Amino acid sequence: KNVTFVHNPGSNLKLASGVAPVPDALNKGVNVALGTDGASSNNNLNMWEEMNLASLIHKGARLDPTAVNAAEAFKMATVNGAEALGFSKTGQIREGFKADMIVVDATKPYYYPRHKLISNIAYAAQASDVETVFVDGKVLYHKGEYKTLDREKILYNLEKTCKRLFNK
Repeated sequence: KNVTFVHNPGSNLKLASGVAPVPDALNKGVNVALGTDGASSNNNLNMWEEMNLASLIHKGARLDPTAVNAAEAFKMATVNGAEALGFSKTGQIREGFKADMIVVDATKPYYYPRHKLISNIAYAAQASDVETVFVDGKVLYHKGEYKTLDREKILYNLEKTCKRLFNK
């Protein structure tokens, strides 16, 4: 039916809403992407953490160390997410695709030993390890600096709006 199953493991854990049948969906060829389910039901919009949780929660719930492996979790966070959003020619580094990519500082001690990089990414990587973000070949973020956004203005307006909405 060309649908996407969006898995929000952090939100599911926080709300105690159960463990989604992701391995079954993957085995049936369903496109499974990752999400955070928003700040109101997760308090955390960290996709790196969601990738880690997605790769661990099913192992524990099913008592199966092969359930949702690192490569599947990474694909859910990248290629499958792009497909879910209807983005074409993105989600992969391939000729003819958009030049969307990130540079990750993989020199931290938790990236060692380096037996399998995909496992390090799914199980150890942190959002703070992202040094540079390119979207369609343009640098949007580099070493703590947002190149196209006024972070202070956004945070100021967000705080102002929250105070108005919640009378605080």
